[in-house]
Amino acid sequence: MIAFRKALALAPFMIAGCVGKPVTPPSARPPIYRPAPPVPLAPPPVAEWENGLVSPGSWTYTKDARGGLALFGTGGTDAALSIRCDVSTRRIYISRPGTVAARMTLRATTGARAYDAKPTGGAVPYVAAELAPTDPQLDALAFSRGRFLVGIPGTADIVVPSWPEVARVIEDCRG
Repeated sequence: MIAFRKALALAPFMIAGCVGKPVTPPSARPPIYRPAPPVPLAPPPVAEWENGLVSPGSWTYTKDARGGLALFGTGGTDAALSIRCDVSTRRIYISRPGTVAARMTLRATTGARAYDAKPTGGAVPYVAAELAPTDPQLDALAFSRGRFLVGIPGTADIVVPSWPEVARVIEDCRG
């Protein structure tokens, strides 16, 4: 009986000795680390209005009985954009060619605002937004970093340089 008890006491060790080294299943092998393939460079972002080209043309300034007027465009064509001070009403009108009332967006580097633009009824069809000379968006346009945008839905946006002619018309109405 003593021999049986010894054998029984040694049984777990004998069984453990029969078990071989554990085998790792193929799916549980540690992963092989390989460097990631090089990521292709993304194409450069599409130039935004602040970085793109300015619309062709230049500013001219004139003053008449109604007040100051800045016109942007190319020689020999109707203005692509006009900014007028009407001193009798103390209002500033920003106009673009068009015949249908729409929302006109004035975008400067510090932000954008939209205004109602209505047909002017002149011989050459324009739509105009009316602003008070104290409207902060006017200062934003005048001091925008080199350019500002005037947009009307359904037409191409116009990006114009913020030259002194713009500030001069604004000051004409504030004076």
